Amino acid sequence: LNVPPPPPQTARLCIDATVDQLFWRRDLGGEMVDHNLCRGNIGSRNGTFTADFSCSLPQMSMTMQLVISGDFKRAYTMELTSTFQGEGAASAAAGRIHATIAYKYIGPCEADQRPGDFIRNDGTKMHLFGDPKPPDRP
Repeated sequence: LNVPPPPPQTARLCIDATVDQLFWRRDLGGEMVDHNLCRGNIGSRNGTFTADFSCSLPQMSMTMQLVISGDFKRAYTMELTSTFQGEGAASAAAGRIHATIAYKYIGPCEADQRPGDFIRNDGTKMHLFGDPKPPDRP
């Protein structure tokens, strides 16, 4: 099955130092490594970070390769390739996913944003790391 890639998407994300660290932890294996579901090799050379992971999940195995490069103050790019095998792989984009994610600093967070807020092209907003407390109810 040959499915064309989706069109590029743009979103805005409000980031502070804490959210930045949460993203790096997630992108570099985070909880999956902590729970011994993945083993990885992470390296850095000339300002480029690389990571290779091998993961064993229920009914599926997965490998991931990441290459992250840029100046990390104004912009950086992450190339991600994931390959899936096993019974659960059929639902994972026919066993292979490739994504290029470009991050670019466009200025401070907007007045109504807080760190972790993600705004999609269509204007919908969500908080990526869950709300620390439920909203007040009348």
